[in-house]
Amino acid sequence: SSIIVSEPESPYPLFKHVGGYRQQIEIIRNHINTFLKTTKDKGCISMLLLSGPSKTGKNMIMNAIINEYGIPTMKIDMSSLICLNTFTALEEEMNLVIKNASESSPSFLMLDKFDLFCHLKSKEHVSNMLRHLNEISGDQVLIITTLSTEFDIDRQFLHSYFSVQEVKFTLPCTSDREEIIEKILVKQKQELSSIEIKH
Repeated sequence: SSIIVSEPESPYPLFKHVGGYRQQIEIIRNHINTFLKTTKDKGCISMLLLSGPSKTGKNMIMNAIINEYGIPTMKIDMSSLICLNTFTALEEEMNLVIKNASESSPSFLMLDKFDLFCHLKSKEHVSNMLRHLNEISGDQVLIITTLSTEFDIDRQFLHSYFSVQEVKFTLPCTSDREEIIEKILVKQKQELSSIEIKH
């Protein structure tokens, strides 16, 4: 199966370990906190979309979300669904996804390489996939995905299925780059200290 149940493997990264992107992290934190306060009875079909060029830390932020909140997380490798050429095969995979996410709610459902899937598959296949994801409405499941500017997607198309909160990432400015480097150096120093203590 393409479903991976994610468990935090280490205390890194958390939001506090991510250099720069304070505004984006604040938007994400507020959105997720609001989502978690929404009762299951009200339903919550919501998508958190992290968009921007490659190498801007979107996947790092996704991993930080897993570690920060520690709630059940299903991570789906959408590239493994690209080879499914029939609606029936896609439906079987998506039904399993919905079952796992719903039974574990509140939970996160992370779609890895979602933009690549949308770029390579027909609009009919993409619509079918989104329609199935829409069936988790009523359960407390937050869909989180990244979107690279190399594979742009029609936002109105997504809005027709979900309530989308888009958080945009850009290449870091000089001050953010300096903060990122400082965070990396601190982390490396802590890891070296840990190794020395073990020896």
